[in-house]
Amino acid sequence: MDLQNQFATMFGLTGGVNSTLHQFGITFSPGLLKVQAYQLPRPQIQYGGNKRADPKDDTSWNMDRLLKAARLPRCLVLEIKSSDTPSNLERIRDTVARIFDSCRRLGMITAGRVDSNDYLTAELPTHGDSDVQSIIERFNDIRDNVGESDNPPIVLCFLPSANPKIYNAVKRGGDIIAGVLTVCLSCDKVIYKRAADAYFTNLALKLNLKSGGVNHSTQGELKLRNIFRAYERNEVMLMGADVSHSGSRVLPSITAVVATYEASQSRPYASIDIQKNGEMIQKLKEGFLERLRLFKKKNSKLPASIVMFRDGVSESQYKEVMNEEITKMEEALQECVRSEPRGTAKPKLTVVVVGKRHQTRFFPVNPGIRDNINTPAGLVVDRGVTAIYERDFFLQAHHAIMGTARPAHYFVLQDENGFTESQIQELTNIWSYTFGRSMRSVSYAPTAYCADLACGRARAWIQPGIDAIRAARPTAPPASDKAAVDELASANLRTIQDGATIQLHPRLRETMWYI
Repeated sequence: MDLQNQFATMFGLTGGVNSTLHQFGITFSPGLLKVQAYQLPRPQIQYGGNKRADPKDDTSWNMDRLLKAARLPRCLVLEIKSSDTPSNLERIRDTVARIFDSCRRLGMITAGRVDSNDYLTAELPTHGDSDVQSIIERFNDIRDNVGESDNPPIVLCFLPSANPKIYNAVKRGGDIIAGVLTVCLSCDKVIYKRAADAYFTNLALKLNLKSGGVNHSTQGELKLRNIFRAYERNEVMLMGADVSHSGSRVLPSITAVVATYEASQSRPYASIDIQKNGEMIQKLKEGFLERLRLFKKKNSKLPASIVMFRDGVSESQYKEVMNEEITKMEEALQECVRSEPRGTAKPKLTVVVVGKRHQTRFFPVNPGIRDNINTPAGLVVDRGVTAIYERDFFLQAHHAIMGTARPAHYFVLQDENGFTESQIQELTNIWSYTFGRSMRSVSYAPTAYCADLACGRARAWIQPGIDAIRAARPTAPPASDKAAVDELASANLRTIQDGATIQLHPRLRETMWYI
């Protein structure tokens, strides 16, 4: 059965007639809506040894050398296990050796081995995975051991199960208490089963990013240099912003603002905040200023152009973003420019909303192609199903590994850079290949993706407080009682903020701690 017949059956339109609609004089065309589309070319990938790769049809590529291989900092190993199970120390040593081998194959500089004193253990009570106090205590020990060093070490944490309380404790201990970078490995995957080499290659990509390296870049793409004349001189800053909610209107939301600082655009740093439940980022000006000042610190100048990808807002909230968030961004830019030498130009700001939760799908019309095949990566649709008077488009930058490909919907709210329709589409497609943790394109703008990852990671910091609030107050007031909802939301936010430190450790602020 072809797609057209499948949809007709699904919506009761078999045979070209729906009896209910027919009674109201409503007729329909039985075919799917046909729209014009075109395919953008895949950008060339630059990696180590001055080599380049052309992505395949599935947008993947191979590379044998990192563009900028970092020196792996001091590594500690933390084995987390139940008190009634034996240690896996010897297998863990073998796994660490495989990790180091994968890093060296890609060009990273590593120590020969981990010092025996840096192998640590945290024992959980028997049948008590929820009691994670021993993990927190171990990170207190690590904090005392590391001291005030500016270069954060990496702790390789071997987890006994997928229990989220264990994972949250590790991330809270590393991000907030000890100020160390953490990488979690499942014992089931790397100890009890022998993980494939590809797993350790992906792990090496993550470790290089955390250590300050750059895995690959699209900065040599000619189209980038045609649009931005000084692209490789760090004139462009990509930003992303997102909000993550806690499942209730009376529980706090987490916000993230991320930004890049160099031409590869693959290493965004993040600012995190906790606020009352709401989609608009209340402290966006502060986060925006923090990112601008760090760009200035690293490049001795402000960017000439900024492209912000805002994730997570619905079409009904576009006006709020324009009135509230873009106003705060402009205020931050003006404040930064005032502190610069006289005559410094304000960076040009483009703001694009990224939408993922929509029901629009595209299918090829070529009758020689199987009914269930996806459209190719690089597909752009900017007419027929888009706004008439505003600027928006659908872009499927990725190759769907499973299921039906879902394109991202991009809506341009402000464009001081004066991009043409084709330029903003080409830029977004090229930048979709800059996500440093993967050797293939991603489904939407990587800075928006990184903001989402940072929000998810920060959830580990506040989840114990959220769980305690839910246990103490299992029900919330009705939505109609706005005063009660607001009062309880404020009280819960104070409870989270007063209960424990929820600020990222200063030593991690200039790292990709969340990746």
